[in-house]
Amino acid sequence: AHHCPKLEVIELEGTRADSAGLIALAQRCANLRALRIDGVPGVDTASLVAIGAAARKLELLSIEDCAGTTDQGAIAVLRGCVALKDLRMDASQGRYHVSDAVLAAAERPVLLIGGGGWTTDGRMALGNLATRFDLPVVVTFRRHDLFDNTDDHYVGEAGVGMPPAVRQTLVDADVI
Repeated sequence: AHHCPKLEVIELEGTRADSAGLIALAQRCANLRALRIDGVPGVDTASLVAIGAAARKLELLSIEDCAGTTDQGAIAVLRGCVALKDLRMDASQGRYHVSDAVLAAAERPVLLIGGGGWTTDGRMALGNLATRFDLPVVVTFRRHDLFDNTDDHYVGEAGVGMPPAVRQTLVDADVI
């Protein structure tokens, strides 16, 4: 990173980069636009705070399957990375769950709902979440039954041929 100040895209998925290395990378690569560090053990609060503080041009950050992701780190990224358009955090593996604090810090969060196996209580909880945080809701293809389509928070269905308003809602989101 020291000799590559113009570097814009870095893909380190699955590497053994440590926190100090990620911090140095963030501090020395001011032109960074895309950073993929999925599954990297060095992702922690300190490295995410450094990314948030230094990577002002960052548009994409992928930190899926990173056990060290914290609210403080995620909030630092949301607040500091002013150009951020795509933040990928995988909660499906039980690694990180987006908390109230992260949703409150987000400027353009969207609730994207899909998949099967939802219970009535689960769908009701999604409605409560959307209301509590005033979240726009997009459902995935053929999942209209997961959310009340007459609710003011409902935006539409994501998929092939989605309406422009749905597409724009997803493009503009800082947390999905």
